[in-house]
Amino acid sequence: MYGPKEYCAVVTLDVQNAFNSAYWPRIISALERKAYLVKIVASYLSDRKLLYDTDDGPKKYTVSGGIPQGSVLDSLLWNVLYDGGLCLPLPKEVQIIGYVDDITVTVVAKDWIKSRAYVIRRHQKSKIGLLQQTSSLLNRSTVIEQFTTDIVNELIYRASLSEAPEEQEVIVNHLRDKLIPLNKRNGYLKYWKEALKVLEINDSRIQFGLKICDGTVYRTMTWLINANSNTPNGLLKKWQSPTFSYTNKISKPPTSCLKIRHMFDSTESEIHNLKQIIESAIIEKVGTRCCIQEIQIDKKSCCVYVRCCSEFDAGVVHNEINGLWFDKRLISIKFLRLQRYLTRFPDSKTSVFALSQ
Repeated sequence: MYGPKEYCAVVTLDVQNAFNSAYWPRIISALERKAYLVKIVASYLSDRKLLYDTDDGPKKYTVSGGIPQGSVLDSLLWNVLYDGGLCLPLPKEVQIIGYVDDITVTVVAKDWIKSRAYVIRRHQKSKIGLLQQTSSLLNRSTVIEQFTTDIVNELIYRASLSEAPEEQEVIVNHLRDKLIPLNKRNGYLKYWKEALKVLEINDSRIQFGLKICDGTVYRTMTWLINANSNTPNGLLKKWQSPTFSYTNKISKPPTSCLKIRHMFDSTESEIHNLKQIIESAIIEKVGTRCCIQEIQIDKKSCCVYVRCCSEFDAGVVHNEINGLWFDKRLISIKFLRLQRYLTRFPDSKTSVFALSQ
């Protein structure tokens, strides 16, 4: 080779669940320097509601984040949101290259040791400025959802230890201190309070109360449902929110069989009662609104197969859970012809056994 020899250190960053976590107020803030667009985009991102059904009737939830992928504005809004990270002031040896939600940081130096040391030093001092800024923009909804999941799982665990109500009760501040390290408490306290508010408004399974200990009044939480009834062997799997305010509902389902992806992965395939767990989760969502003939799981492909009693019943299952998050995975469903189902499961039951009724 001719010319000076240089070494290049490369750091790649990938934002988890990027488009779904794009916080709308941050997008508007990023657009403020482009004022003529703010009103248009603000209107597009305003007054969006998620309507969903519960056992207590229909409910409404205000949506404050997420960019519908495939829409005309998806790339534009993401680029506006991400522009601050791409424009960070950096030394001339450092270059940021971005493609959608993927980032590559390159460091070029004549000495490999100096190149590597620069990356390590920057990481130790600032945790890489780009990563910090990206985290502050995107992690609000992720942190809140993680807190709500941790709180529910802790309450279920406490309820499983004893049937005595006083032993199932959890003091809110004690749980906060357990889940949030002291050195991070100030930064995460506002998200913790938001998570509590979300649960208090939306989760009827949790009872909030007050308790006096040594003359001090503490706020408490208690899980109202027997933890052992729906979580065999203590494996906690729960449904979460839909991806967006729509989930591709269909009015004319083509077949009575479904193939469901992402309800479990290969690390869980050896759980002896996995099928029971999956059945309970599906029936939890559809209730008595449809007739399911049988549910099969394929541990090799990590897929769940559902045979319903009619096309209508399959449509109910599809419309109820397609596009939902389950155990931090996005559920994806497609319809399967009955003949293909029977080819895969030749010993399939021929008599109707309504699992969901």
